[in-house]
Amino acid sequence: MSNMDQRMQTQLGIIQDLDYKLDPHSVILDLGCGNGDLVYEYRKKGYDAYGCDFVFKPGLHLDYLHGSGAIRKIDPNIYRLPFDDKSVDFVVSDQVFEHVKDYSTTLAEIKRVLKPGGFSLHFFPSRYRIIEAHVYIPYASINQKYYWLLLWAILGVRKESQKGLTARETADKNYHYLINNTSYLTKSEIKKYCKMYFSNVIFCEGIFFKYIRRAPFLFKLSKVIFFLPSIYSTMSSRVLFLSN
Repeated sequence: MSNMDQRMQTQLGIIQDLDYKLDPHSVILDLGCGNGDLVYEYRKKGYDAYGCDFVFKPGLHLDYLHGSGAIRKIDPNIYRLPFDDKSVDFVVSDQVFEHVKDYSTTLAEIKRVLKPGGFSLHFFPSRYRIIEAHVYIPYASINQKYYWLLLWAILGVRKESQKGLTARETADKNYHYLINNTSYLTKSEIKKYCKMYFSNVIFCEGIFFKYIRRAPFLFKLSKVIFFLPSIYSTMSSRVLFLSN
């Protein structure tokens, strides 16, 4: 099973475990679809899947997806998802919400495009993740002060693309990236925003454990150590389900 197929099966499994379901005619939207690989995977399984993003990354299926109208660009000047009101059954995003600077507008747009009875599922890193996933610096999701970023650059922490840069050049790039492109809210803040638009707000990391391919024992362990999902969600990743 490919990584993308595994991601799709995980998403479908979580939905099913929450007593929701999709049928072959369901319209699926991958919000922040990147290179469109997940859109392609859903389409390959027969779903009416689409994706949207500000910029598309290189991908094997990009030309096909463009040609079929399956992926659409979001206008960066007017944040509006390029889909009609009440046209989508399921919105999914993966590693997107840590980049959302305006939660209220984004959630309002998700609600706008969802059909009555529609739902959404979102995977994204926690605010308290030990290593920030984009700059590889410990707790850079919490502490984005320049001195902290410079310290780790001096210690030699670099992304591959930053090899050869001075410590100050690296810190400059990391600072501007984190300030302009990331947003790490607390669980209570996330819940507050979601409750403005959705009546059903579920953090479902406990269900996600069931589908972690690298460590299936975690799901069994979580049945004994009941607070394990809470630790995982706090220190690693959030899995958020929304519906009305």
